[in-house]
Amino acid sequence: MEPIGGVAMCAQIYFRNFSKSIATKCILVAISLTLVFWQATASAQNIVSLSPVKPLSAYDWSGFYLGGHLGYGWQTVNETSRLNLASGVIGPSWSYHSSGALGGLQVGYNVVIKRSFLVGLETDFSAANIDGGGINPEQTAYASTRVRWFGSVRGRVGYLFNNSLLYGTGGLAWLNGDAHRQQIAGSTNNARNGTVESLSYSKLGWTLGGGLETPLTYRATVKLEYLYLASFDKIFVTWPLAQTQPNLDLHVQTIRLGLNFKF
Repeated sequence: MEPIGGVAMCAQIYFRNFSKSIATKCILVAISLTLVFWQATASAQNIVSLSPVKPLSAYDWSGFYLGGHLGYGWQTVNETSRLNLASGVIGPSWSYHSSGALGGLQVGYNVVIKRSFLVGLETDFSAANIDGGGINPEQTAYASTRVRWFGSVRGRVGYLFNNSLLYGTGGLAWLNGDAHRQQIAGSTNNARNGTVESLSYSKLGWTLGGGLETPLTYRATVKLEYLYLASFDKIFVTWPLAQTQPNLDLHVQTIRLGLNFKF
């Protein structure tokens, strides 16, 4: 490997680890805030009140709430239309998997209709480290992608039963991450063995999902939620040294455990 290539690889490793540390810190912040909400709710329950205590079954779902969540995400990345700009040859499509932890915050507002139906609006932000890759069919390069963060603005429609909420949700999403290509054997045009190329992306998309939410106290609820996120269009990649142009399909699935605090 030439000295310049070695420096480039070291720089890529440094910045990638730096980004991972940021994602880890964001997840730890989400955990801390979630614990703060929990402690505040528990403390509020210990305050002596002269007014009658209403049963937990009478939980009022209407109003604003703020909370945090932790979870896990995964995706299958499909590389298609792998055009070699030098030869004009389109390589075969292939795929690989990525996965990792996530954590973040959400805020929203609910309205209860006729005591059994709920409509609401929620926005959320998640720091993530959904990372993974694989070796291409030609066995010449290792490709990888990572989702660093994502967010959404979603409507929620649900049904209240036994003081729990079963809901569906959907809306707009945005995703941010990076993609990498490392030459691991031979050379592809100007990409020699050991060459690393990287890029970042931000994409607008859509999301659909659903969940189950139930009260823990008079001001706190816990929820388990599934979301499917996808970009409106593919990630169109150009590797300048390898002189190839693969297209990446971005589809992310997440499962999240959240805690909301009503105020």
